[in-house]
Amino acid sequence: MMDFLRVCVLLLSLSGCCIATLAVQVRVGDDVTLQCPLMVSSSTSPSTLSWYRKAAGLSPQLLLSFRTTDTSNVTFGSRVCPEKLSVSSDGSLLLRDSKQSDSAIYYCGVSHGQEQKKKLA
Repeated sequence: MMDFLRVCVLLLSLSGCCIATLAVQVRVGDDVTLQCPLMVSSSTSPSTLSWYRKAAGLSPQLLLSFRTTDTSNVTFGSRVCPEKLSVSSDGSLLLRDSKQSDSAIYYCGVSHGQEQKKKLA
């Protein structure tokens, strides 16, 4: 008997009127790629993309965050194993070696705006 887990991707667009969910069934041990639908419609201006995880009975957890202009500089949330997750330039999240404990709702968020410039003293 094969074990499966269920992963949900939730999209909530604060600038529009859309809420969308996508359920994905994954075999334990497999890798899964989750797409961030917000990146498809995002503008070309610099933005920050963040992925979050919400497991049953727990508070939401920041998984990772990065500037869309620099995917090589990813900031991982506390207690997140960088070997378990990665992100690509299109904003998709790769979850490696799925375990039953990975069952959760995963969601992405995008904030738009210019990078703050550092002032030199």
